[in-house]
Amino acid sequence: MQFENKTSLVISILMMCFTLTIVGIFSYYLYKFSKEKFIAKAVNKIFFITFSVICFISFVLSITGIALFESANKNSNSTESYQGHLLGVNISSIILLLIGIVFLIFFVHHFAIKLTENAFLFLGEKIDYKDVTSIILDPKTNNLYINFKTARSFKRIKYTAKCNFKKAILDNADKLNLTVQPADADQYFKELTKKN
Repeated sequence: MQFENKTSLVISILMMCFTLTIVGIFSYYLYKFSKEKFIAKAVNKIFFITFSVICFISFVLSITGIALFESANKNSNSTESYQGHLLGVNISSIILLLIGIVFLIFFVHHFAIKLTENAFLFLGEKIDYKDVTSIILDPKTNNLYINFKTARSFKRIKYTAKCNFKKAILDNADKLNLTVQPADADQYFKELTKKN
């Protein structure tokens, strides 16, 4: 007797494909990023390792789901037990992949940065210096903020006091004709967004 519920198998296969797709897209942007010429750069290895581990575990769980499905077909006496394990494995794989995607979207500016002659480069994103409204070093927190305009609004990127991205920007600001000004970052951003 075969294990009838093929939904779990389909989910496992889809999760494997989605994970490989995300890793493929990430690798493509990383390759493009690595080919760009730069004046200075900084990399956060912890973010790369974290993202890689999340994707690897999600991939392993999807493979485990496929293996469990095949085992369930051979051991029809314990299909309920296999169904529970499959459900747990698939849910874990989905959650991890979603965490990886959210992590990548919201923290793309913290994986790596390159300072070129005319832009800040990130993985799959670029901020031209002409779009930067200000670079602020907040005296209260010692955090660095890059405020910039997009097509519809203003945004900012925050780098904490000990971040190596902050150091790269400060060390090369003069070379790139970038002005770093001391100011209350939150107050500045409130006033900036009022103009929008």
